[in-house]
Amino acid sequence: MNILSIHEENGSIIFKNKNQAQVVRIFFSCYDNNSLKKGFKKKYKNLSSVKKLICINRLHVHKDYRKQGWGSIILNCLLNKYKESGYMVNAYPDDLDYMSLEELVKFYGKFGFKFSHLTEEGVLLIKK
Repeated sequence: MNILSIHEENGSIIFKNKNQAQVVRIFFSCYDNNSLKKGFKKKYKNLSSVKKLICINRLHVHKDYRKQGWGSIILNCLLNKYKESGYMVNAYPDDLDYMSLEELVKFYGKFGFKFSHLTEEGVLLIKK
């Protein structure tokens, strides 16, 4: 494994290699239940009872480290950090040569995320 350091900064977790170059990064936002608007709670009833909601904004793996499990490792890191939370991700492929929308749904599905609905960019997935 080439990861020598893990950093948390500005709503993200970053794994860096021995040269301090970014290998994988997950961007997220964290919301307390009290800060969620009533309209949101009404629309996503299955998330209305969670203490915290983690919105995954992006998971990016450097092209040289793809298909080696780094996306799974960093997602597990986030899931373990916020165990009592609900999760939402707007998954969209930014590199179709790497991963299609169907592959993204399958990837997040391995972690318990369920299909909610299609969005302009991709698909919204939820995990409680």
